[in-house]
Amino acid sequence: MIKGMHVTLFSSEEGVEELRAFLRDTLRLPSFDPGGGWLIFDMPGEIGCHPDGEEKGEKGPSGVELGFACDDMEKTVAELKQRGVEFVRDVEDAGWGLLTRFRMPGGLEADLYEPRYRAPDR
Repeated sequence: MIKGMHVTLFSSEEGVEELRAFLRDTLRLPSFDPGGGWLIFDMPGEIGCHPDGEEKGEKGPSGVELGFACDDMEKTVAELKQRGVEFVRDVEDAGWGLLTRFRMPGGLEADLYEPRYRAPDR
């Protein structure tokens, strides 16, 4: 039985330590070191499946996006900006919740969202 998922973020050899430090120190994600400095960020997750936007004329590559959920968008954005995080999109109301996007080391970007939905109790 599958019990979880793992996301791998790829960065250059020179940037991988900066990316790990950003996730650990700037985003303050919970992590542990199973050995050798290869941090594992242990977080709950969900998988959503969406069309690639072709029907709206937004053809982009099919693939994977990384998003982080928060409970209070305004407070979280303010805190992350104080830690030096650069946002590349204004907060918008996406209907299902609030959404913005920020830069991470290694040329990566990720969404930050405050969902209006709630997962059922497990």
